[in-house]
Amino acid sequence: MGKMRRLLCLLLALLLLCIGAPQRAEAVKTLYFTAVDDMLLELDDETMPFWSDGRLYVAYTAISATNLGISCSRSQDKKTIILYRQRDALVFDLGAGTITDGDGNACEGAAILRGNMAFLPVGVICSYFGLVQSYSRTNYGYLVRIKSSMSVLPDITFIDAASSRMEQSYNQYMRLHEQSGESGQSDNNDELATNARRTAFVMIEAANEEHVRQILGFLNGRDERVTFVFTPERIRSAGDLVRQAAASGHAIALRADASAGADAALAYIEEGNRELWRCVNGKTRLIYLAGTGEEAAEELSEAGYCVIDCTLRFDQQISGASRGSQILAAADRRGGSCCVYLAEQGEASGTLGLLGYLRNVRCALVRLTELTA
Repeated sequence: MGKMRRLLCLLLALLLLCIGAPQRAEAVKTLYFTAVDDMLLELDDETMPFWSDGRLYVAYTAISATNLGISCSRSQDKKTIILYRQRDALVFDLGAGTITDGDGNACEGAAILRGNMAFLPVGVICSYFGLVQSYSRTNYGYLVRIKSSMSVLPDITFIDAASSRMEQSYNQYMRLHEQSGESGQSDNNDELATNARRTAFVMIEAANEEHVRQILGFLNGRDERVTFVFTPERIRSAGDLVRQAAASGHAIALRADASAGADAALAYIEEGNRELWRCVNGKTRLIYLAGTGEEAAEELSEAGYCVIDCTLRFDQQISGASRGSQILAAADRRGGSCCVYLAEQGEASGTLGLLGYLRNVRCALVRLTELTA
């Protein structure tokens, strides 16, 4: 009887110990590795890339401390970072939140300061200096890679070659955060997509102002984001609506008809970006082309624009569940994600029904970026 009582007391003590023990720190949801050409950089919270307002940022040391042929000068007093190569230069003013080239022309975007580390928009750097960026999923997170003409390995080969190094860095990072009890960093867009079963990049044609306002109201206060597609004429007539969409974190794309050729489409797109600059002090490289062939799309891509490749397009008003089922099926066929274009609809109810349906089945609504389009 005494032995049984002692045994029960021991079990109760162990139970209380388990209940009171702190839980193991939650692992970071999304890790971002950085590579320059064929060199994988160290995995560290201080220099880890991240997304902000649809832009991908890398630590300035990824440029300054590697062999891209780009020199870097940082002034703590002036709060500036200058990247330069021969006569080309980009000036990042951390205080003013601006980017200008060597001629004083304004560039889209701004640097971001986290602690003492400055992060720069990789898209701006690559576009200006003629580099190539890529964003790839790996077994250990995502790989952000910046490539110059010195790069030898294609992404798939590089990821395979660096797999053991990435695994080692991943395990070391996880051990460090388990010991410190930290959970690392995450991005709303990627966290939303990670927790969901599927991802939908929904593009909405912004032809009906009231329609767009109802959609913005429906999404207000949530982490869900979509891409609104405007024409230059619509930006001109509905500037407040464009500003509201941009301020809410949604992506802005331009719609152009390339049936008259790439030159006419390019001129139309440039007009749209001029209107967008006047409206929100920003531009977009996201382009939805109608009436186009591959040749025109290639010419526009060479001109620096990101031509969006949609999986599905809906032109008629059909039920949200019906369209939602088609989107889910397409996402399953394409590894879990699908880009869908919603053309002008008679009523907003159909689109709202679709967004609500996708929300209920845990399909993340994520805005397009230049790397996901």
